[in-house]
Amino acid sequence: ADAVALQLDVADAASRATAVREIRGIVGDGGTLTTLVNNAGIALDLPWSPPPPPGGDAEIVERTISTNFIGAVELTRALYEAELLSRGGRVILVSSGGGHIAIHKVFPEVKTKFLSPDLSTEGVLELARDFVADAAKGGKDELLRSWGYNHSYGFSKLCLTT
Repeated sequence: ADAVALQLDVADAASRATAVREIRGIVGDGGTLTTLVNNAGIALDLPWSPPPPPGGDAEIVERTISTNFIGAVELTRALYEAELLSRGGRVILVSSGGGHIAIHKVFPEVKTKFLSPDLSTEGVLELARDFVADAAKGGKDELLRSWGYNHSYGFSKLCLTT
């Protein structure tokens, strides 16, 4: 099979919907994906990152979590709902070692939640949204108080890897 690159913004619902339509056009009616490699990712709070967006900590966290985790989940769900993954198609979500670092930096009670065998995708989404909400309340200082860790890149990759 041929490989096809699609450029999209996984954090944007309209862009995800367009991608689903494009993939449907590529595989045809009744066709399915063999493999999807999702390498979406941004790092806005690392020392070598580009200048941060004007919204400060809250925007950095929201954009990072939305792109690196929530958008990837929502794209996968959209492909499944469009029956593009129903016949054994594979989704490969590219993560990083940042998630492995984050699991050792968060508070023990947070680590316990992430390591729970009962944690579902919905549970990880809830943790990610809570992280974003805490950043909106008080930026990186609030994240340190609430989570023991305030790097949105690492946290987003922890969510993705979980």
